[in-house]
Amino acid sequence: MGWVPKFGATEQRLAVELYRLLARGIPVSVERPANAVSLEENTISKIMAPWRDVFRDDEGHVTGFRGLSLCETRHHIEAGGRTTYTWCAFDTLFIPGIQRKTVRIQSTSPVTGQPIRLTVTPRRIKQVDPPGTVMSFVLPEGNAAKDDIIAHFCRHVYFFESAEAASAWAGKTNGAFLLSMADAFALARRRNATPFSHVLA
Repeated sequence: MGWVPKFGATEQRLAVELYRLLARGIPVSVERPANAVSLEENTISKIMAPWRDVFRDDEGHVTGFRGLSLCETRHHIEAGGRTTYTWCAFDTLFIPGIQRKTVRIQSTSPVTGQPIRLTVTPRRIKQVDPPGTVMSFVLPEGNAAKDDIIAHFCRHVYFFESAEAASAWAGKTNGAFLLSMADAFALARRRNATPFSHVLA
C-alpha cells in the first residue's frame, strides 16, 4: 500500500486525534489537537503543513482529513448520535478502527441508487444490508493517489448491492475490481496497521 501515508509516532498521535475530533461533527481548530497530544500549536501547524488531503474552512479549521469529512457525500457514518461523511466506501471500513467505535454506515449504489447499510465495529462488520453487498476497489499507480487521492482512488470506490449490479460499472472503469465485504474489511484493517502501528497496536 504505497499510497498509504507513513507517519512517525508523533504524527500518528496527531492524525488519530484529528479523526476522533472530526467525528464530533464540528470543525477542528489547531488548539484542540494541540491540547490532546501535548504539543504547541505552532508545532502542530508545522507537522500538518506538508500533509496532503487536509481540508479547511475559511477560518482555517479542519473540516476534512484523509477520508473523513464534515461535508456531505453519499457515504454517511453515524456514531453517538453524530453524523459525518467519508470520501469513499473504503473509508467507512477503516475509520471505525481509528475511532475505536461501532458505527452505522449508510451509502447508495452509484448504479441503481439502492440504499446500503452496514454496522461496523473496530474488529468486524456486524451487519450488512443487502447481504450480497460488494465494494469496488482500484490500485493507484505511481504517485497519483498521493497527489490527489480523491480523483485517483476515492471516485472509483463504492458499495454495490450485488456483484451483478456492479459488473457493468466495473467493466467500464479501468483497473477496478470487486471485493467481498469480508475481504474489504480485512484490507481496511491492514490499511490501519501501516500508518498507526504505534497508536492502534
